[in-house]
Amino acid sequence: HETMKAFKAEMKTLLAAESFDEEAFAALQAKYQDSFQQKGLLKAQTKHAVIQLFTEEQKEKWLAGRQTADKS
Repeated sequence: HETMKAFKAEMKTLLAAESFDEEAFAALQAKYQDSFQQKGLLKAQTKHAVIQLFTEEQKEKWLAGRQTADKS
């Protein structure tokens, strides 16, 4: 949580600058890449655990909803 706060604060500073610095943005992304990856992994694991609690009917409905969302 603190890591994302720090990232957002640094991003806000970068976006408020008079000109956009692509190198600074790339450096910022690289600095927090491990955190982003860990957060993504945790989010995927949590979503998977929740889906495993679904009934077959709920899984089918969820998958149908995902297919519709993926088309748009």
